[in-house]
Amino acid sequence: MLEHILQRSWDEYRANFRRFFLFILIFFGIPFLIITLVTNIWTLSDPSLRETLLNPNPNEVVNLFNVSPLYFVSMSILGIVLIMFILFIYSALISASVSTDKKAYNSLARFGRTTFWRFLGFCIVTGIFLTLLYLLLIIPGIIFTVFWSAAAYIFFTEQTSIFASLSTSFQLVRGRWWRTFGCIIVFFLILGGISLAGSLLMLPTGIPILLANLQGTGISISLFIVNSILGVIVKTVMSSITLPIGVLFLKHLYLELKSS
Repeated sequence: MLEHILQRSWDEYRANFRRFFLFILIFFGIPFLIITLVTNIWTLSDPSLRETLLNPNPNEVVNLFNVSPLYFVSMSILGIVLIMFILFIYSALISASVSTDKKAYNSLARFGRTTFWRFLGFCIVTGIFLTLLYLLLIIPGIIFTVFWSAAAYIFFTEQTSIFASLSTSFQLVRGRWWRTFGCIIVFFLILGGISLAGSLLMLPTGIPILLANLQGTGISISLFIVNSILGVIVKTVMSSITLPIGVLFLKHLYLELKSS
């Protein structure tokens, strides 16, 4: 079962890689780059921020709110904006992946525009439920994360309500929870390995920054800028791999559960 799902997910991803990459570059990479540039310019033009971020005291926890409340609030807002772009990507990928239109991946932006607000509501409601469940000693959260793993796909394929999609997903997984859990765990271990390999690309700047922080010598402006730009590139490339493959894996897992 798992091998079959992985193979189908990989084949679909490989066939549409260019479309996925371009879509994520536009709706994640470019916004992320703009936010990074704004952050860098603000940081380097403000003496207190520059001193705090480029010459941190290893014995103190940096509280940016105390250094610059306006900077902290602005960066928080920009972070929320980036999260909205990520949710837009997910709404487009999920809705297009279950569409009957064979050319759906050619119109990912259109799928995102038409499904984003419904998907945002779905994420808010589901997120509230899962947060409350995870607060109950974590285990209930894990249990229902697996039970509801197909809910987003049901939400779009059957055009049903949020609660109905959660209920249908529960019914699909019930009796097959451990098998579903095992598939998800193995897949995310694979995905974690890919992400770890990608993070190695940050070593050329990460190691000098780590040594500078440990020695208390501070980070040069050029190293700070190169590290932030490299971070944007690496995260964009890795997102173009992990986001679509994750969506496709859960889609094929859902179809497998539905067919059996």
